[in-house]
Amino acid sequence: MLEPPAFPKLSNPCNPIDPKVIEQILAALQPPLNHYKGFYDARKQTCNNGSKIEKLARCWDTQGRRCTNVSVNIEEPVTFFNDSFLIRQKIGEGGFGKVYLVLDTEDYAVNQNEKKSSRALKSETPSSALEFYIIRKLQERINSPTIDSIISVHSLYYYKNESYMVMEFVHQGTILDAVNRAKRENTQLDELLVFFFTIELLKTIESIHEAGIIHGDIKADNCLLRLEPVEEWDIQYDPSGANGWSKKGIKIIDFGRSIDVTLFPDDMKFIAEWVTDDQDCVEMREGRPWKWQADYYGLAGIVHCMLHNRYMQITPVLVETNTFISGPATMAVKKYKPILSFKRYWQGELWQKLFDLLLNPLLVTKDGQMPITQQLKNIREEFEQHLIQNCEKNGKSLIGMLKKLERNR
Repeated sequence: MLEPPAFPKLSNPCNPIDPKVIEQILAALQPPLNHYKGFYDARKQTCNNGSKIEKLARCWDTQGRRCTNVSVNIEEPVTFFNDSFLIRQKIGEGGFGKVYLVLDTEDYAVNQNEKKSSRALKSETPSSALEFYIIRKLQERINSPTIDSIISVHSLYYYKNESYMVMEFVHQGTILDAVNRAKRENTQLDELLVFFFTIELLKTIESIHEAGIIHGDIKADNCLLRLEPVEEWDIQYDPSGANGWSKKGIKIIDFGRSIDVTLFPDDMKFIAEWVTDDQDCVEMREGRPWKWQADYYGLAGIVHCMLHNRYMQITPVLVETNTFISGPATMAVKKYKPILSFKRYWQGELWQKLFDLLLNPLLVTKDGQMPITQQLKNIREEFEQHLIQNCEKNGKSLIGMLKKLERNR
């Protein structure tokens, strides 16, 4: 029987995305990374496919149409080990990585239907295996339909100087895209839709946390819409996923800043040694230790974005409360709330309850214990009951709203 990995000797708190910390953590894995399905170990070799991929991607516009006056052979595949891919357009770019739409040539040779052979290819320089490891662990630890709400990974080609991760391709855009589209039309997402996606987010974050993972970068553009075709879809919302509802939801992506807390001592806290912004939790911005707060704040930010068409800003308020953090006494404590208030015709009491929970997790349980997964589940179930009772009411239809989102993609 394999022994659990010994904890690396790290300062507490530590920066979880420090390359040296990640290297120590991944080096201690048992079994090691090269035993993981889909991991292609070429860390002693260099790879120079980056410029070729970029050149091929420039042959396509953002709508996936081939550019005119292109002299490059767009059918020339890019090869990693024995696997080859046809490069289509660039679909994303961040500080360390780029994401491309590609076609798996093995599938492509058999079936000309691009959607069946489409993949997302993420290149990173310098090479990184953290995201691949995190997603593999989530696939291993989550034994429920919620796994469909997490991006799946096919393989990682890990070279000395760069890495390439092949993932499923989801083409229906992000929550941020949906919000921005509504904003351009001088409207906003209906509260019923916000309820639906909030439930899906809560459900997914609960499962991720129960698996011992902190995502670390939860935001609206890291949350894809998952609106799969379904033959029979009942108009009555069913939170169990029955009657077609399991095919509708979200897909969380970008686990590049994620943390497997099982690889650290229980009392380990983390510190953000990077440039922060309003989408990061208060502790990160103030240079204080944090842990699960990162995801709670990120989740609150997405919900706020859906409700108000803008990023969340918060304000502190002093309240008197019975707290157990410094002993069983009544004292004034600082709580946070969004600056923008809820519209009078919204379900203000439920939204207030949710934001109180997500923005003040240290005040939820005795001694400030986290994660607060059970409390998230409790409020999710309240949201589900509201949606069950109101999914088809006063001329509004949740299923109709979701179908409209599908058509707009």
